[in-house]
Amino acid sequence: MAKVFFTKEKPDRELGKLEYLIEMPTFVEEIFTCKRFEAYSARGLTTAGHLRSILQEIADKYNPLFNPMIIPVSNYEGIAYKTDKELGAIVTKIIENHSPETILGWIKHRIVVRPKDVRVIYMVSPDNRLIAGVLHQKAYQKLIKITCTKSLILRLATILLAM
Repeated sequence: MAKVFFTKEKPDRELGKLEYLIEMPTFVEEIFTCKRFEAYSARGLTTAGHLRSILQEIADKYNPLFNPMIIPVSNYEGIAYKTDKELGAIVTKIIENHSPETILGWIKHRIVVRPKDVRVIYMVSPDNRLIAGVLHQKAYQKLIKITCTKSLILRLATILLAM
């Protein structure tokens, strides 16, 4: 069983063999997979088709119940970006607003693909809003009117590890 720690910054030292780092999702891998759907004339700007293909790729991998066709991607059309990381931030914002359960699926995936001998997992979030919010929302569906404390988040993360 691994212990989970939520931090605001990445540890400034090199991680050992028994430690694993989970940072905020950027979805760069899925963006790279969907490069062929990027409009050549609109490189550097978000388009509806490109965003939908990225969201569909993410849904297929992390949350099969998520339907990206119901998201109004026209609200996010024409946003400028220079790198895949910037586009990833836009996609993360869309998912955070419309399907936060997908972030939980991403966290589960990252925990499952970690090396088996890991004893400590660091989850990095600048203000813990995304990870803590998703874990709190999931717990709220099971428990009625709980408050999201750090110890509760750690217990929920331990439960996720057992899945």
